Amino acid sequence: MLRRHADGGVARQLVHAAVDRAARHQGRQVWLKVLSTNVPAIELYSSLGFVELARTPEAFEQRPGADDLRLARSLGVASPGLMG
Repeated sequence: MLRRHADGGVARQLVHAAVDRAARHQGRQVWLKVLSTNVPAIELYSSLGFVELARTPEAFEQRPGADDLRLARSLGVASPGLMG
């Protein structure tokens, strides 16, 4: 996500679109990966119902201190603002 769009809700709209599309195609869960150092993204995903399922510590040699996080969100129950 480009910094100039970070506060404009573009990321939220993209996640909504991906979740909605998965739900329309009978998806059961949406997964994503994010660096542990990307706090704004983690906060966004958490606010949309994503939870951490796995963490790979120090996964990237070129990014010391950054863990690779795998987040997921069930599509069984709609979150506020999604699918509607």
